[in-house]
Amino acid sequence: MPGYGGKRPGAGRPRGSRNRRTRETVAAVEQGLTPLAYLTSVYRDESLETHIRIEAAKAAAPYVHAKLSQIDVQASADLRQLTDQQLKRELAEVLRDPEVLRFLGVRDAGLLTSTRSR
Repeated sequence: MPGYGGKRPGAGRPRGSRNRRTRETVAAVEQGLTPLAYLTSVYRDESLETHIRIEAAKAAAPYVHAKLSQIDVQASADLRQLTDQQLKRELAEVLRDPEVLRFLGVRDAGLLTSTRSR
């Protein structure tokens, strides 16, 4: 069947023209109200209920604040080369970090850092 399928001259949207969504966005910007501007006005409006304002803030947040990415740290250390004194210092330094203590489930850091006399 001739005329079906493949590239045809003059078919499709003209090169460089904007699609409907882009035209609508440009028109909204020209009128002064973008979706982000609307959401911002909603979460700043103190006369609205709190849950509505929170939902608007959640919807606007990705456009205002970048998401943090997870970073994997690949560290290697040969602890066998450290003296006992150096090893104790390194351990004490690690145990000062609140995130490490929270991970270990320790509420009282003094329990881990106290030393017993032998």
